[in-house]
Amino acid sequence: NPSTDLKKKRKKETDKDTARIEATSKEIIFPKVDGVEMPITEKSLPHWITLVMTTSPVTSNPSTDLINEVANSLKFIPNSILNCPKLIICDGYKFRDKNKFRSGEITSEWVDAYIEYKKNLQVLTVFAIDKTVV
Repeated sequence: NPSTDLKKKRKKETDKDTARIEATSKEIIFPKVDGVEMPITEKSLPHWITLVMTTSPVTSNPSTDLINEVANSLKFIPNSILNCPKLIICDGYKFRDKNKFRSGEITSEWVDAYIEYKKNLQVLTVFAIDKTVV
């Protein structure tokens, strides 16, 4: 019966995947906190994960509305993720004769706006009320 054969094949594949996952998890080296191994749990997640948000010049600079929107969307992720360390990385820019924002290429007219944006980001992160988001 083709249906039965397909079910058997899927079960074999699932069993192989399960065995592979179990073997891999045995190879994981857990970080130590105060000399104690820290397995991956909701409470230990901040020892394992850092959230990284990247940003570059955009036409809305120096406003931080766009990065605020991204940061606020983190509220839709389970709470354990919100407690992880967060980094905001500014890509920087290259001078060009024509703006190509997606490539980080901006004309001299946009440099001041980007510099002001980075200052606004610093203020935002220092004075953020909800530190779980930013």
